Amino acid sequence: CALPICATQIPKYCEKEKAIADESFFESGVVVTCLKSKLKVMKSELCKAEVIRVAGVQAEHWKASKAVVDKCSGDQQRFCSDKKEDEVQECLRSHMKKLSADCKAIQFKDVQIESSVGIELKPKMKSKCKTEIKTHCSDVSDGLAVIECLQTAKAKDKRSVISTGCKTELWKDEQLTTTDWRLKNGLSEKCDKDIDVLCPEQKAAKTAGTG
Repeated sequence: CALPICATQIPKYCEKEKAIADESFFESGVVVTCLKSKLKVMKSELCKAEVIRVAGVQAEHWKASKAVVDKCSGDQQRFCSDKKEDEVQECLRSHMKKLSADCKAIQFKDVQIESSVGIELKPKMKSKCKTEIKTHCSDVSDGLAVIECLQTAKAKDKRSVISTGCKTELWKDEQLTTTDWRLKNGLSEKCDKDIDVLCPEQKAAKTAGTG
């Protein structure tokens, strides 16, 4: 069973994915991907904490995610063969538009999930911005709000108080998530209805993969 501590939660939130994984070992990653997508509605704090831990590891180390290894090995050889293991995910995502269809799909979905949850699933940013979080965002608990707080602090930083490492992570996150509205931290949730009304054609094109 993927994530034994979540054994009672998997049938509740990911029954279809569990059935797929039970039939084929090669599809075992779908359960973890499903659990990551259910973090905001999940009730079990123990399972939620474990999913966040695993997702955080996967966000940095590509071989920790069976789904990414299965779908992106060819792309890793093509674009990122010279990168260290903990640099491959970032490298693959920097080539998002050039990735094979299967690899792009899993990377896109993972970035969507990470961006919807916030800093808990961005371990490198959390590490590099540790001091800044304590200094500027100590009263903020929501994962998305922490990122927004850090971005605001960076924008107001006139005396180079924000470390270079933190600024770099925030900049890379901005570059990645502004390539598509569905990847922007919180935007897809807050603006989904408005996008349906104001930009239906553009949304349809993005969903179909043509925009």
